[in-house]
Amino acid sequence: MMNKEIYQEKKKKILFQIKSLEKENKKSFLKEKIEENKILQKFKNSDNYKKEKFESQNRLKDFKLRLSKKESLLKIELKNLKSEYRYKINKNWKEENKNKHESKIADLNSKIQKINLLYDEKINSILNKNENFKKKQKQIFNQNIEKINNLENEFIENYKNETKYYSSLKLNLENYKNVTKIKAKNRLIKKQLRNKEDLINKKISSIRDKLSIKVAKLNEKIEDIKQSNKPLTKNYFTKDLTNKMNRGISKLDQQRHMYSIKMGLIYLMPLTLVAAFWILFNNVILSTSQGGLLYYLGVQDSEGLQNFKSIGASVQQATLGIMGLALAFTISATLGDRYHLGKIESGVLGVTCFMLFVPLFTVSINDAGMTVINFEELGSGSMFLAIITGLLSIELYKFCLDREWLKIKMPKQIPTAVAKSFNVVIPFFLVSFFFASFSFSLIYFSGYNLKEIITIAVSKPLDSGIESLSGVIIIRLICDGLWVMGIHGQNMIGPIVSPTYVQHLTENAQLVAQGLEPKWIVTSTFMDSYTLQSCNIIPVIAVLLFSKRKDFVTIATISLIPAIFNISEPMLFGLPIILNPILSIPLILSSLLQGIFGYLAISGGFGIPLYIITPWTTPGIIGPWLASGGDFNNLLLALMLFGLGVVIYCPFILISNIQASNYNPEVIIARFTKITRKVNLRDKEAEEYLNELSEKNNFNVVKNKDVK
Repeated sequence: MMNKEIYQEKKKKILFQIKSLEKENKKSFLKEKIEENKILQKFKNSDNYKKEKFESQNRLKDFKLRLSKKESLLKIELKNLKSEYRYKINKNWKEENKNKHESKIADLNSKIQKINLLYDEKINSILNKNENFKKKQKQIFNQNIEKINNLENEFIENYKNETKYYSSLKLNLENYKNVTKIKAKNRLIKKQLRNKEDLINKKISSIRDKLSIKVAKLNEKIEDIKQSNKPLTKNYFTKDLTNKMNRGISKLDQQRHMYSIKMGLIYLMPLTLVAAFWILFNNVILSTSQGGLLYYLGVQDSEGLQNFKSIGASVQQATLGIMGLALAFTISATLGDRYHLGKIESGVLGVTCFMLFVPLFTVSINDAGMTVINFEELGSGSMFLAIITGLLSIELYKFCLDREWLKIKMPKQIPTAVAKSFNVVIPFFLVSFFFASFSFSLIYFSGYNLKEIITIAVSKPLDSGIESLSGVIIIRLICDGLWVMGIHGQNMIGPIVSPTYVQHLTENAQLVAQGLEPKWIVTSTFMDSYTLQSCNIIPVIAVLLFSKRKDFVTIATISLIPAIFNISEPMLFGLPIILNPILSIPLILSSLLQGIFGYLAISGGFGIPLYIITPWTTPGIIGPWLASGGDFNNLLLALMLFGLGVVIYCPFILISNIQASNYNPEVIIARFTKITRKVNLRDKEAEEYLNELSEKNNFNVVKNKDVK
């Protein structure tokens, strides 16, 4: 066998030969080059100089190849030596460690057997206890049935001897009351047995889940031991990479700031759902413009219709119009609660710091100057600002509260709530003063407020190439990237790209009116029709087709109607897709690929550029057909891109199914109905019961003014 010393000696010899050969080859190549140059000098002024130069270069190449052959043979010999040594070392290492590995594997297998036996004993003990409980309950149940039979027999004898109607009626009611009580006890016994059975099944399933997890971990260790018998191979990914990623993702998900953003957005679900309903109602059902329901019914716009639509518009303004303000409260309240600083106080501070960055305007009304706030500054366009101020204000607030000398200490006789309010006065003052000073400094030195700076920072990559393929890619990446972080992507980049989009769409319409072909591909209608589906109807259909999770299916069913009309908030915030490590990938990927393939298809002549302005609520599949004036190719392209989006979402929905089954989450869907049961003894029910008894036992029922 080749030991390490022999291997090192042979390796040194070969390496020395390679180095010496390299030096010799360099010298001989230089000599050959000099000789060739001498030959070329003779033909310098002749007509055959170029030909001779070319032949000289070829001769040098051939010479270099001949020299390198020896060098390559030595390198191959070195490689073979290494592989031989590695093979022999591995073989020897495996033989030496075979017994150790086998003993470790045997120990792990015995552990698995012990665990299986232990858990089997637990399950058997639970089942035995359940059987004993069943026997006792069945005995009580049978005893109750015997009581009912005895009561009925006693009642029949007494009833037969009774001749007065009201006495017989009283006797019947008393008997019915006693019998129904016993029957109620039996029903309760049945219910208890069912509940006990369900509880036992849940316990057994949880025990089996724990068992499978422990056995899986031990089996992983066994596989690691088997795979670890390779001392000289570089296995960087021997551990399960997916488990590591899942652990990292769950840690990121539970990180306090990410958790606060996620929960802050979830708390705003009622606002988004209400706003989605009114957007759908006003822009689709009550719309008299092209694409609206009233337009196809031939209804004209009127003052009464506009007045009715203003109700929904005011609700929409009071929901989506304050999304930024509300998000500042929910994020800061959630983070403050995580730090145990008080939910309400933290939320109020977050709103205060948010409002310090909202610009104020002075307007003249009836010759009097008034300071006002633009309502748009509080909406979804300020969500990024709300996230920043909500998180930073609470971090600074916590820093101040941790300093005891900043608290105002009150006597013990003062109520706790009052004392707590005084404790936070100085931290509140310092945090608000810091944010107010920072806002003033930004405007004074740069001329921009924080929201404008954020908008400029986001919009810079979009300044060039909006209408090109690169522009489509950049816009989709930024827009969907912002959505993944919980920020309304369209609202953030809309002010930058909308003027260009509208201009292109208007020019296309003018060209078509002149009998020419439209030339601009990337317009607002293009984006709404081909890429917007990836965050609304496509995930809904993918979930309904492939998901096995009840919570996913329920949310998708609720979001189906809004998603048809491109309202994505219920699905994005409800599932959620935003801040979701699994579902955010297909959101970005499907939208990006739809934009790329849509652009390439139209630029390649499959379909025409869109030139009709349609509402953004127009369903994505028929939107391109309407916006292209009824072109069939555009409809076919929309269907193909829709199918592509569903295919992209499919594997990620299946992964979420596997993840749900691995972690076995308890999905709880809130129900808003309470079922109350009341047992009312009525004369009619008692009479029906008496008739049944009379039919079974052949006796006559005493009726009013009727004597036996």
